[in-house]
Amino acid sequence: MRCTRNLLASLCFVVALSVCSTAHAAGVDVVFQQGSLGATAFFNTSDETGCISTTVFVIANADTERVLPAPGTRGAQVALVISQVDLCRIAPILTGNGVSEEATIVVSPNLREASVTAVVPVLNLFNGTLVDVFVDLDFVGTSIMVAENGVELNPYIPGYFINTTFNQTFRYATATGSVMTVDGELTPEPSVDGMIQNVRVGTVVITRP
Repeated sequence: MRCTRNLLASLCFVVALSVCSTAHAAGVDVVFQQGSLGATAFFNTSDETGCISTTVFVIANADTERVLPAPGTRGAQVALVISQVDLCRIAPILTGNGVSEEATIVVSPNLREASVTAVVPVLNLFNGTLVDVFVDLDFVGTSIMVAENGVELNPYIPGYFINTTFNQTFRYATATGSVMTVDGELTPEPSVDGMIQNVRVGTVVITRP
């Protein structure tokens, strides 16, 4: 999760510095805000023969981004990482990843429930084909609400003062439903790990002479 926060921070810096250099005079503050409601799930299953091993990682986020005082923008994204291998023949079946921005992501205000639906094109690295993966998952929280608030990141970049603050609340969760291709179901069992989360990131950038 700390790695995820650092990735978000890097995105904030790139956007904020770009705005500083193109749309604002030196010394003027830039405030960048990002919010993300979403869910993640990890599935790991084997078929009845024990030969076909399938792992699926699902990341779903409904994001809002805003560089003050401009109005914010909204978007939804579902990403998949899939590895399906025949262990008996030592042969890959479906191995690849993909992202769809045509997704429906619904998260309850208290993070107790979430749902994710999307069609994600995944490039099969084994044979170079593009495979449509149909995602229809329901998440149910399985823990109390956990909060990580006020985590700060203050990198040193010459010419700028940058302060980024992370606020995150989440529940551990179990995902059930379907992740499938036209050839069959990839997630016949509930997830082995999952989370429903709300992440808010604020970045302040001040140019310095």
